[in-house]
Amino acid sequence: MPQELLKARKALDAAVMKLYGFLKDATESAIVAALMERHQNVVLK
Repeated sequence: MPQELLKARKALDAAVMKLYGFLKDATESAIVAALMERHQNVVLK
């Protein structure tokens, strides 16, 4: 992956993590679990 694209992807990942309130060291499984919980809360309303 070109360095500029990699840098942009990392910046986007960091922005999304911050937006959702995830810790920088959150695991992928923890992120997926939190997103699924949020989804369930929206769907069940």
